[in-house]
Amino acid sequence: MRSEGLSLDVENAIVDITTPGVGLTCFNYVNLLSSNVTIDAGYFGVNANNETLTAKNTVFNIQAEQGNGLYTYIGGSILLEECTGSVQAGTAAIYKNNAVNDPEPIVQLKNCDGLSLLAPYGIMSFGDVEVDGGEISFSDDATGIYAYTPDAGVYTANTDIKGDAVVDASNCARAVRTFGTFTCAQTATFAGQVLSQTDTELVLYGTYALSADLVIEEGRGLEIAAGAVITVPEGILLDATQASALDVNGTLEIEGTLRADGGTAVNRGTIANRGTVALTEGTAMQNEGTITSLCTAAFAVEGNAIELEHAWDAGVVTTPPTLSAPGEKTFTCQNDPTHTYTEPVPQLEEADYTAVDAAIEKAQALDRDEYVDLSAVDAAVAAVERGKDSTQQAAVDAMAKAIEDAIAALQKKPAEEPGTPEVPETGYALPIALWAVALLAAGGCFAAVWMRNRAAR
Repeated sequence: MRSEGLSLDVENAIVDITTPGVGLTCFNYVNLLSSNVTIDAGYFGVNANNETLTAKNTVFNIQAEQGNGLYTYIGGSILLEECTGSVQAGTAAIYKNNAVNDPEPIVQLKNCDGLSLLAPYGIMSFGDVEVDGGEISFSDDATGIYAYTPDAGVYTANTDIKGDAVVDASNCARAVRTFGTFTCAQTATFAGQVLSQTDTELVLYGTYALSADLVIEEGRGLEIAAGAVITVPEGILLDATQASALDVNGTLEIEGTLRADGGTAVNRGTIANRGTVALTEGTAMQNEGTITSLCTAAFAVEGNAIELEHAWDAGVVTTPPTLSAPGEKTFTCQNDPTHTYTEPVPQLEEADYTAVDAAIEKAQALDRDEYVDLSAVDAAVAAVERGKDSTQQAAVDAMAKAIEDAIAALQKKPAEEPGTPEVPETGYALPIALWAVALLAAGGCFAAVWMRNRAAR
């Protein structure tokens, strides 16, 4: 569809175009409003040649195989508001070329929630780029936003992420390349690599992990922005040996490898090293912040010392404590056995003999004349061993129990029956039968004497 008038207006429409050339084009303005635009073009998707391309509340499904998805060539801006869908292109999804100075942003995306820009360049603008609210995404290994100016005296090339915008370009080769300034509001979320100041400095923003090796070109500075959390995963290299400077103002987590020139490297934020940091020989990194490192992976620093991370074992008591003196426990790092530290082991306390003393007192109160045999009680009392410590409390408790068990097992003597005469022990026991015979014999003798005396009379 083509218009050679002042504008091409598409409103409340469903557009479905397949063409080897340009889908929608006008030499002046193109306005898309509340429409659903599907274009499969061999060259450009939508082109406003001389003026502004505007789209509001529009759903895109655009493919521009060889050229640009949304394109303006000479004048005007590209203004998208509340647009969604996807724009795929061979060069740039959104491309504003040869812009003239304009009081409005050259490319503005406002509240475009869920807009995918799938091309080697997501947004390419000869001038400013503003993303205000919404959520946009880019192709992997692409340049997300490229703001360029051939003449800084005519117009700027700043990139501004504002409002509550969410721009996740962490998988892009470069999230933003801007010849002007880059700003991101505190309410916005942005992650990716930003090349600014005419490619002289690379700044890493947001929270993300490098997906591929990153080698900083000679003379270019590298900064980890304040608030950023950048991870170098295992197997990934971040090489800043040729960088003009390495400034860590946010957090740099190293699981893989960091190479840097220590003489030009400064940490003002946080570095957590669980991988490898290789500094230029003979140099040390200036540490004005916090650096933690595995004890086997420490590196040279000046300023604040590195806080080493050890893998301590459970410790071994190398000097046992006693009742009169404390002991010592030694811990050894499982990463490096030469790394050790000691902790005091508290002096031992005496065991509690309260139950033992009570059992002994109970044994001593026994009436020995009431029991058959107290030898077991005496033996249990004699076996009590004083001077044991609190770690031997079980043995002390066993002593008390032994006494109590011996007392419980005592047998009392049998009680005597009342009225039974006591027979003295003479050492000679005459059988009862013999005593009876003797008594009868004595009686017979008495009778014979009595009868003889009577006859004599």
